[in-house]
Amino acid sequence: MADPRPRLVAVGEPSERPGRVRDRTDRQRLVVLLLAGVLALCAVGWGLASREAGVLARQLAETQGVLAQAEERLQALEAERAEVRTRVEALAADAAAFAGRLGELEALVGADHAPAADAHPPGNSADPAD
Repeated sequence: MADPRPRLVAVGEPSERPGRVRDRTDRQRLVVLLLAGVLALCAVGWGLASREAGVLARQLAETQGVLAQAEERLQALEAERAEVRTRVEALAADAAAFAGRLGELEALVGADHAPAADAHPPGNSADPAD
């Protein structure tokens, strides 16, 4: 006959139940997949950043090359400007000397014409040698 007392069956700890073990394993897999996805996204980001850094490095090198050429051109122009300034200063000194000499010559010519004008009567335009 049937035993009037209920029978107890050992089920184990709640954490050891098959449903909970499966849930924990599924969560762990999900976490691992999420971490792998995040890592993949980071790798893609690192790759894109590296690629962009390479492009920027090339552009920087080109810009530095253009800058170096411009600096060389500027130095050449500065040297040429200094040479032109020196020539202009020399020409200004020559012009001042020429103006002084011209003044002296004009004074001499003016002094020579004054006695000659006194020797000719006014109104007589004929040459005295005639």
